[in-house]
Amino acid sequence: MKPIFYLSIIISVFLFISCGNSNQFKTSSKIASYDSFWGNPVDYTPTNEKELAKNWIVKSGNWKVIDGKLEAVKNDKGDSEGHVILFKKNLVGDYAIEFNASITSKEALETGGDLSIIMASDPLLEKRYDLQIGGIGNKYAIIMMYKFSVSKLPYELVSGEVYKIRAEKLGDSLSLYCNDVLLVACKNKYFLTGRLNGIYAYGKGKRFWNIKVYEKKMRNYDIEIVTADRILSKVINFPSKYRRNANIVRSMYNDIHSAYPREVPLNDIINMRLANLELSVNNFKRVEYHLNKVTGKLNKYDILLLKARAAFMQRDFKLAKEYFSLCIKKYKNFRGGTVVSLKDLLHSNYGNNLSAEYQNFFWKLYVQNTHDRKKNLISSHLKSIDFLNETEIVAEKIYFDFKDNEISSLVPLSKYKEIDYLRVSSNKKLTTLKELKNIAIKSLILNDTKISSLDGINRKELIKLDIGNSGLKNLELLKDCLNLKYLDFRFNNLKKIEELKPLESLVSLYLNHNQIEDLTPINFKTIKNLYLGDNLISNIEPIQKAELLVSLDLNNNKIESLEHLSNLEKLNLLLCVNNPLKSLGSFAEKPPKRFYFTIDELDNKYIESLRANWSKEEYELHKMNLDILIELKKGDKANLKQFAVKKRDHYYLSVPVFLNLKDAHKFCKKFGGHLISIVEKFESDEKLIERMGYYHWMGLEEKNNTFKWSTGEYVDVDNVYKIEDDRNTKDRVYAINSFNRWISKPPDTLLPFIIEWDE
Repeated sequence: MKPIFYLSIIISVFLFISCGNSNQFKTSSKIASYDSFWGNPVDYTPTNEKELAKNWIVKSGNWKVIDGKLEAVKNDKGDSEGHVILFKKNLVGDYAIEFNASITSKEALETGGDLSIIMASDPLLEKRYDLQIGGIGNKYAIIMMYKFSVSKLPYELVSGEVYKIRAEKLGDSLSLYCNDVLLVACKNKYFLTGRLNGIYAYGKGKRFWNIKVYEKKMRNYDIEIVTADRILSKVINFPSKYRRNANIVRSMYNDIHSAYPREVPLNDIINMRLANLELSVNNFKRVEYHLNKVTGKLNKYDILLLKARAAFMQRDFKLAKEYFSLCIKKYKNFRGGTVVSLKDLLHSNYGNNLSAEYQNFFWKLYVQNTHDRKKNLISSHLKSIDFLNETEIVAEKIYFDFKDNEISSLVPLSKYKEIDYLRVSSNKKLTTLKELKNIAIKSLILNDTKISSLDGINRKELIKLDIGNSGLKNLELLKDCLNLKYLDFRFNNLKKIEELKPLESLVSLYLNHNQIEDLTPINFKTIKNLYLGDNLISNIEPIQKAELLVSLDLNNNKIESLEHLSNLEKLNLLLCVNNPLKSLGSFAEKPPKRFYFTIDELDNKYIESLRANWSKEEYELHKMNLDILIELKKGDKANLKQFAVKKRDHYYLSVPVFLNLKDAHKFCKKFGGHLISIVEKFESDEKLIERMGYYHWMGLEEKNNTFKWSTGEYVDVDNVYKIEDDRNTKDRVYAINSFNRWISKPPDTLLPFIIEWDE
């Protein structure tokens, strides 16, 4: 397909650095001779499984060598359709990755396009670049940074054709070619510090061969710059945590500058980096000092944007308005980068207490100019969205997130015929949707509001509804919502759920924290995820109809037997703690991979029969958890350390008891330990301790944007996964998931935990 070019530029919210697009390059030209510039490539195409294991790491999905070609094949494990494979060799500096690729059939194409190259990724594959052909449902050639579109144009793949795809990293630029034609490119300075690279495909039948890597020889100062950039990126991303390293970064850049006095480009390269460093630590005079030393014309936009940000951070909103307006007017090709920098400031503490005039101006500027279909205005101190009356959004899908504001009216949204996603959670003044004039909304999130009716929207178009924590006593508002697939009514006052009977398409249903006894109204045929914790349920016989069920939460109910769950073959997770279980029935013969339970009401003879039944290797963790629960019956005399895994001078144990954070701390102290603190690198290995895949409390706390372990140890290893929803929360506590990512959780959440003893 012949691509049609148009501008799409989005900047990283993490570094506030400008991006360009393919309009800055000659997109019609062919690639010059590779070997004369890049040198000779290394071919990494595996011809057999042995070579695959030698040179590649399969991170997700299923990869096979078929007829001398690497292919993403059907994943029989029931995991997601994403297939990721990485080179074992780390790549830094300037390099290019190239391959031939094809989609084997129309059926394979229906699962998705995505013949993609991963570049400069961190170990968790979260901060990375994806250069994609056929991305976003086989619609675009696109460069993605993290989850943000940096540059894109329409480009559609067809099955059976062979594509020659190439991605280049050269200096601060990324370029994506297909069949020797440059499609999209971008410039993003100072962050390309990840070392992992590889291939991503979505769905089966994506085939790759002639996989080549070109590495350009680095100049001496390039090597030194990359080293300093790694520390700089940490300071810019987490200034509160890494501020102490700012002096090291300054010293490194100044040493490099002094060592290569004849390298004229270094002056601007280093001063721009130092200006960004000083801005991240609020040294505004030094920002101005370094910007005044930049001489190159190519940096004019970057200088203006830095000045705009500095003015905003110093609360000179009049000057910030002038500078941001100039950025948009004079540098239209970079407007995406401009407004994402602005959005990040608006979401920070610097955006607090803006006057209505400036709030409306800056948010209008963002909405009018962003290239992201997701309009994220979470925790923005908005009292009104009237500024939307003066904006016109032209997008295939419209996405608004107004969570945690003070909005009282949604009238400006009534001009849209359809909204793909609307979240207005935690807007306490919202009481009605009637102003929306029957528009079609696919996903609607209303939790923690005073809205109790869906009058004002087209119910038949609604696919997802979340109206938790809203004081609802019945489900009458669900009338005519026949196409719902996702429904969340957590933290309400429901006793009867008769209105669920007509809903025949539900996939995920959340009814935790209500007063429900009878489950018979639920149509179980299509349900995969069912959360019923903290209710009054004693009879679970209706659940046996849920043949597709994967995840089930029955915590804190009145259940005495699990016999009726024994034929749920797809069940992978069952939470059943704090129930008066007297028997597991035949369910015990083949429990799911992840199963949490309590044994308070089980007699000793039955417990011993469970131990015998779970003696097989596949139930090793089940037996371990059972033995821990048995030992805990001894009270203060329990010896938990006997079950712990020893690594170096530390002992670790996953405790299958669900507690809130405060009680988890008390439990650990009682038995002479503490919640796990991951200080040394070996402790960050997800295989450090075998445990059932679920969230576990850990000892990590964040107060006033500063991380610390409950033991007082220094936080060095960093696997924090930031969730956008809690951006304005100063104090956070963290749990660790099965992939060793640290995710903030409310401290009253009941979770298992990992205890650590130090020698």
